[in-house]
Amino acid sequence: MSEQTFHLRGEYDLVNASELEADLLRFAHTNGGGRLTVDAEHLRFIDSSGIAALVRAHESLESEGRALRVVNLPPTARRAVEVLQLVDTLGVDES
Repeated sequence: MSEQTFHLRGEYDLVNASELEADLLRFAHTNGGGRLTVDAEHLRFIDSSGIAALVRAHESLESEGRALRVVNLPPTARRAVEVLQLVDTLGVDES
């Protein structure tokens, strides 16, 4: 199966976290199957609501036998994911 890449851009917080989750799942379901890579290279900010949206998308895809991984997390966002002990859950990778 092919791999899909969803690009995070801008900021994700309580205001648009549910939109992020919906966008991720819509993208995943309309662009084939396989692993979904979330590229956070252009992410400026993400709070716990945005991180929770990533976790919910991960859980939804996992229930379908698919995987989600996050790459290129900025240092502050990576630190938040580490503190929440979600590095393995979100498949956080450097590249």
